[in-house]
Amino acid sequence: MSRATCSRHGEVGGVYACEHVKRAVDKRPMPETCVITMTFADDIEDTVEAVLCDGCARHWGLTHGALVPFPDNNGNFPHVTLLCVVCYREACARDGRADRLYAACIEPRDEVPHDVLRKAVEDIVRDRRREVKIRFVESVEVHEMENDKTVWRGAVKVFDLENHRDGKRVYAWSHPIRRGRQFQVFFESPTVNSPAAAVRARIDQHRKGY
Repeated sequence: MSRATCSRHGEVGGVYACEHVKRAVDKRPMPETCVITMTFADDIEDTVEAVLCDGCARHWGLTHGALVPFPDNNGNFPHVTLLCVVCYREACARDGRADRLYAACIEPRDEVPHDVLRKAVEDIVRDRRREVKIRFVESVEVHEMENDKTVWRGAVKVFDLENHRDGKRVYAWSHPIRRGRQFQVFFESPTVNSPAAAVRARIDQHRKGY
């Protein structure tokens, strides 16, 4: 996620948005929106989301979830600029609109084989100064809901660690990005003490722009 400087929230996560969405955050009801994913070059793995009002999406022939190159040198794309993601989400909640950016960034679309996730966890928790052993414990289905709507659904894998300085257990899952995957690994702590708590911690991070 990009970074934006907001007069209300300071330096936070930023999302690209059309001018209609930006104006609606402060001055008018939030319109229905769609989220597209922009790519800047073929060799860049990370992608950037943009929020468009339905009017701009229809005008430019774009649909929710579309993957498009940016910038479009042929002028076939609406003008978008950075918007504070916290302001956007507050406006969605204020006007009762679905936060489609949240769902697009958080909800997993598929899962990787167990051995792939395990290898990623081993790489993440590796300690150069000591040998760390990892043991799979269980896979737990997590379904997080808010206001009777699903905000995250998927499997979280639990691994026990031996001889790691930061903890004895981690919770792990993954989600796809362009040309690869991003792996989420949370060490168990007093506040992150279950697979569901790990997912909620990631949701809270994402809402703060991390």
